[in-house]
Amino acid sequence: MNTWLNKNCPGFMIVERKPHPAGNEYHSIADGDDGKPIMWRIKIQEGKDRPKKADGTWAFPSQFENESKTVKLMLEMTEPIHGTGKIVTMDSGFCVSAGILALHDKGVYGQALIKKRGRYWPRGVPGDEINKHFEGKQIGEFECFVQEKEGKQFLIHCHKEDKYVCKVMSTHGRMEETDRVAWRLGKDGWSSFKYTEAFTNHCIAKHWVDDVNNRRHSPIGLEDIWATKWWPHRQFTFMCSVAEVNANNSLARAMGVPAVHQVVFRKQLAKEMMYNKLTETGVLGTLQLGQGRGLGVP
Repeated sequence: MNTWLNKNCPGFMIVERKPHPAGNEYHSIADGDDGKPIMWRIKIQEGKDRPKKADGTWAFPSQFENESKTVKLMLEMTEPIHGTGKIVTMDSGFCVSAGILALHDKGVYGQALIKKRGRYWPRGVPGDEINKHFEGKQIGEFECFVQEKEGKQFLIHCHKEDKYVCKVMSTHGRMEETDRVAWRLGKDGWSSFKYTEAFTNHCIAKHWVDDVNNRRHSPIGLEDIWATKWWPHRQFTFMCSVAEVNANNSLARAMGVPAVHQVVFRKQLAKEMMYNKLTETGVLGTLQLGQGRGLGVP
């Protein structure tokens, strides 16, 4: 969320589950290799304020307009990696079987945690039957429910927790155990087990977007201190703060060290911007790349 308290701004919404519930909601996707996530695509949730032409058609149509709202969003957010065979881990808001299958058609392996209830339960997932099948099984036991949808293999990876069965839908994933170990406290005391591939991917990647947002607000968010209260500026502060976190994590990746605290990075970035050696054409003068003040990285 990009914090904003004026309900008359374009795209204003309140999402109560968010740490900053009021403002503009952005959908985002991040790559977190090496534990230093880079947010590489964002899309504002326009809602009823999505612009239209005078004839009623969309001013900026998507190439996926024939898809449902959620499927279209999934395809738009992953468009740059279509055809790459990469794995995309999504939260329960995207546990839509049609979306997972659409990603598969585009050469992307999607997976999403299934947590919805009632009428929002995804079609084709026999939740009650799976839960009944796991009754009496030990914590950590894994099985995979295999279906065929639209000529493609559709998988429901399941593992037993103490009071429920965790489920992840996907079109990929092996049942072999990985090196990732989990501990659980059950009625018989503590026990450990190893995750399979799909759950390992979920546990590794599920917090990448949150990690970027936490750094963006830690400890001071730009939108909280930016004095100009104008809607375009609010969007600019969001993009600036994302770029700032990306730069910090990119530097840490390149140097093979942990990312410094965001305030440390911001202070030194501000100094470099004020006391730089750029000419009017944007070319470095006497200062050569690799020289100058460091960024607090040992």
